[in-house]
Amino acid sequence: MKQVPDKVRTTSDCMRYEIVDLYEYEHSLYKAFRNTEAHRTPAIPPAAHALAAAPVVAKCALSALAIEPAIIRSLIPQHERLHLDTFDGSAWLSLVPFQVYNMHLRFLPSLPGIAHFHEMNLRTYVTDGRHPGTVFLHIHVNKLLPVLFHRAAGLPYHKSQITVTDNQIIYNGAGHEPQSTLRLEHRSGQYLTDKTELDRWLTERYCTYQQNGSGIYRFPIHHQEWPLRKADIDTLSIDYRWKNIHLGNNIAAAHYADGVDTLFWMKEHL
Repeated sequence: MKQVPDKVRTTSDCMRYEIVDLYEYEHSLYKAFRNTEAHRTPAIPPAAHALAAAPVVAKCALSALAIEPAIIRSLIPQHERLHLDTFDGSAWLSLVPFQVYNMHLRFLPSLPGIAHFHEMNLRTYVTDGRHPGTVFLHIHVNKLLPVLFHRAAGLPYHKSQITVTDNQIIYNGAGHEPQSTLRLEHRSGQYLTDKTELDRWLTERYCTYQQNGSGIYRFPIHHQEWPLRKADIDTLSIDYRWKNIHLGNNIAAAHYADGVDTLFWMKEHL
């Protein structure tokens, strides 16, 4: 049996090693994560409660835009413990495109049609006072099976025309109302060795909150700290519309990351 490396894998590691013993791999992964949780609060949940394991989320470009809090407040789940999170008085929206490799439920092999897909989500930032997190307002995926799988968990996935490569993101919302388009060509720059407070505020979030029926749930996740790079943008054209949100080319921050292995836990009722 091929050996699982002690360190958490990068994207190239995932492609290089054949995962034969998922139990060994996932426990090795969790053990490695236990040694890399100083960057997050609160502490990583118990491994026994993990639901899905080790998809490698790769080639992630983040584009964040500051916006008036009043525009966003009505779009997040309404709960007395859940509040819109702001930075310097502004709410933030991010369009986050990425690729997912080898997604699988814990101790089960990945399934064709659901393991690998391209995604772009529109997110904003919230907190319950102890768990800073995100709310996914809308999620675009290029394959139908991941849409059905994640909708069953209560997440707002929709099949869309989206392609994510190492240096290009193309989204075409044809057939959706209102129609939206996005084209981004970028290059990965230098690693950010001195992250700003805003860099960490935008990217170090270890749960998402979603409304499912009459209940509001927290979905915990864990991964290593994002190895952020500067994103050098060559081409940018955004005309993204959703409900009362219209995003154009007014980018306030952009990041690139090679990818991190991720663990997902069962949702928790708020």
